[in-house]
Amino acid sequence: MDDTPRGDRLLMHRCDAVSGDSGSPILGIAGDALVVLGVHVATRRPKSGESTGIAIPIDSVSDVAR
Repeated sequence: MDDTPRGDRLLMHRCDAVSGDSGSPILGIAGDALVVLGVHVATRRPKSGESTGIAIPIDSVSDVAR
């Protein structure tokens, strides 16, 4: 997972994702616990090379929900 913000508030990831996976949680490990890092929203598929997943960080989602 590359947690460097892109476009100000995005996470780039390499989790497997297919059409219909938008809205899926992007999980990480913190100590002994699974944590939600973000919500998958898109996949960038270049003509050659590896696909890159795009997610919205969970803190930006939780900020809106408050």
